[in-house]
Amino acid sequence: MSTLQAFRIAIRGEGAMVNGYLAENESMAGAILIASMPKSVLELSPELFEPFKTLLQATATAVAKLSLGVVVSHFEETPAPEHERMGRA
Repeated sequence: MSTLQAFRIAIRGEGAMVNGYLAENESMAGAILIASMPKSVLELSPELFEPFKTLLQATATAVAKLSLGVVVSHFEETPAPEHERMGRA
């Protein structure tokens, strides 16, 4: 199997939800929604954000294997591309 390098987990606040997507590095085109959490829950209990990120990584790993036939070797946390910041996505 190949290594998944051209994709990322994109975490976005959208309305009342915080959504996690498996997306290409430079684009949200064709992104796959992999998990959602009510924004109000994360605001009330911010300690849930780390477990939410862990869930996103586990789900992205499974989706990558099932949908793309690749094995995820690791995750790197980096800022969103500039064009996606501040609601410009």
